[in-house]
Amino acid sequence: MLLGGLAQFYSDNLSQETQKGWAERRAQGLCCGLLLFGAMKGEDGVPVPHPDSYPGLMMAFQLAAEGKSDKEVAIALNAAGYRTAGNQRQGLFSKDTLRGRLTNRFYLGYLPDGNGGWVKGKHKAIIDEELWSEVQEARRRNATSTHSRCVRRRRVCSLTGITYCWYCKGGIHVSFTKMGKPRLGCYNRSKGWGCPQRSALLEVYEEQIKEYLKTFHIPEDYQLKILEAHRKLEGAYHNLDRERARWEAQLERMKDLYRWGDMSKEVYLKERQAVLKKLNALAPAQSQTQNLERLAHFLANVADAWKEATQEQRNKLGLYHTK
Repeated sequence: MLLGGLAQFYSDNLSQETQKGWAERRAQGLCCGLLLFGAMKGEDGVPVPHPDSYPGLMMAFQLAAEGKSDKEVAIALNAAGYRTAGNQRQGLFSKDTLRGRLTNRFYLGYLPDGNGGWVKGKHKAIIDEELWSEVQEARRRNATSTHSRCVRRRRVCSLTGITYCWYCKGGIHVSFTKMGKPRLGCYNRSKGWGCPQRSALLEVYEEQIKEYLKTFHIPEDYQLKILEAHRKLEGAYHNLDRERARWEAQLERMKDLYRWGDMSKEVYLKERQAVLKKLNALAPAQSQTQNLERLAHFLANVADAWKEATQEQRNKLGLYHTK
């Protein structure tokens, strides 16, 4: 226990001394920690452009100023042979790592002050301020366009979240064309991580699934078991409907009593609230039970069920199949 306490004291003291050292370096306008991509320490310790990676940094900012997305810039840097810098192994650029580079004011000659703000550093600007401003404006326009696309992406498609790229095993994500048609594409490719597989329209894959389901057969004894389970479920819904009808009738009687003056407003509101609470506690009643003949047809012809289902229903069907 004594050794543990001493170790904790040493750790806390080291952390405090490190923070003091960083504060002192910031006060002198010097960097704390590892330098970013495109920069290196000069002879006096002040950051200067790195002769090997600085051309890649300029290429990234110029492409971004032209309106290229972070993913497109990442793909271009990786294709040109540039790799990320840091205390970990050098790796491929992704749209996330690019976001941190293209918005970092270090390249304008500033340093983080440790409190979420910036202070003037001792090093000179590595990126021209005009180019920096062009990049930020282009990113703002891209962000507005991306937000609109993200709103469309929230729609659930039949294969959302349940499919993977055969080439790199990355997850498959859904995007939409300008006409609103869903496309399936590899997430690793969208991040710029080297997967060569292109996206394709969702309807192409759905047609293949429909053809496969034409060969899918549920044994007749299982069909009968499913139909029997559905009949029992139907009976449970009927019970809920009767319970709901009883409470709704009571609401009408209370309303009449209040309208006729046989119940005060205070009592009416209190009892009405109690009945509404009981109604809300009931499971939502179905407006119409499914037709058993239709269900029997779908059990015997699964491809027809797939054809008639909504995108959300198809997704649930696929999710159950993958479990």
